[in-house]
Amino acid sequence: MIGAISKQISDHVWQIGTYEFTQYVVGTEPFIVVEGGISPQSYLIFQQLRELGKPLDALQYLCILHGHFDHLGTFPLIRGSAPEVRIVSGEKNQRILSNPRVLKRMLSSSWAVTDYAKEVSFLPDIYEIDSLDPISVDVPLKDGDSLQIGSLSLVFTNLPGHSPDAMGAYLSEDGVFFVSDMAGLYFPDGTLRPNYYFNLHDYETSLAKLLSTDIGTLCFGHNGSLTGFKNVKSFLERSIDFTNKLKKQIREWFEAGKDLDKLAHQFANGAKKGFLAFFPYEHNLMLSRLIIRRTLEYYGLPTDKILPPKA
Repeated sequence: MIGAISKQISDHVWQIGTYEFTQYVVGTEPFIVVEGGISPQSYLIFQQLRELGKPLDALQYLCILHGHFDHLGTFPLIRGSAPEVRIVSGEKNQRILSNPRVLKRMLSSSWAVTDYAKEVSFLPDIYEIDSLDPISVDVPLKDGDSLQIGSLSLVFTNLPGHSPDAMGAYLSEDGVFFVSDMAGLYFPDGTLRPNYYFNLHDYETSLAKLLSTDIGTLCFGHNGSLTGFKNVKSFLERSIDFTNKLKKQIREWFEAGKDLDKLAHQFANGAKKGFLAFFPYEHNLMLSRLIIRRTLEYYGLPTDKILPPKA
C-alpha cells in the first residue's frame, strides 16, 4: 500500500489522489480534475490542490469517465465547496447517476471501502460520506466531443465494455490518454486483470481502438500511469492476450462441465492485493461471477450454471 501521491507527469498533467485510487489535474488556470477516486481521500485532494497552487476558484470541471463509485467519490465534497464547478461525463450518466437504486448501492460500497481505509489507517485524515444525492451531469458528452480548458483540449471517445457509459479522454498536446479502468486493471508487477463487466465484444473493440491510437502516457484510475509509446503498446497487447486467455479458460471450464462458481471463487480469492483489498470479498465474488456470465454470453452459451450477480 502506497497511499497519497502527487507528481507532475507531463507539461499540463499532475497525478494526485492516492496511488491506489488515482486522480489527475489537467491545466493551469483554469483546470479540470479527471477521475474522482474514493470518498475517504476527499480531504487529501483539497490539501494536494493547495500544495500545487490550484485554487478552487480556478477549478472549471470535474470529469467522471465512468460511473463506478470508486471513480467519483471525492466529487460530492469538492462540489459542495465549489458549487460553480461543472461535472462532465458521458451522456448515459445523466440517467445512471440519478438512479436511486444505483446511488444506494454506491453509498453502501463506499461505506465498505471507508471501513477498510480506517482499519488499515490508509490516510491520516479520512472523510466519511453519510449520504449521496443524485449527481447531475452538467456537460453530457458524446463520442468525439471535445472540452476546452483554457488553451488545452480534451477529446472524448466511447470505450464501452468495462461499463456501458465508459469514456476515455485524450490530451493531444501532451500525448496523454485517460483510460480509467477501460483497458483492464493494471499492476506494476506485470500482472493484469481483464474487467469486462458489461460486454466482452465491446471490451475487445475498445482495446483495439486504444491500440490503434498513438499514446505517450496512459493514465489509469488505479495504480497511476504508464509512460512511453512502447510501454503503452506492450501493455495494451498484453491486455488483449490476458483477455483471450481468460475467455478461453472460462469456455473450457464450461465445456468440461466444471463448477463455474468454483472458478468465480478462485478469481475472487486472487483479488486481495493493492487497491483490490479495499473491496469486500462478496463484492469481488460478484464481479468474478459477472465476468464469467459475460464470457458465456459472448459465446452464446447458457448462463444458468453461474449464479447471477447480486443487485
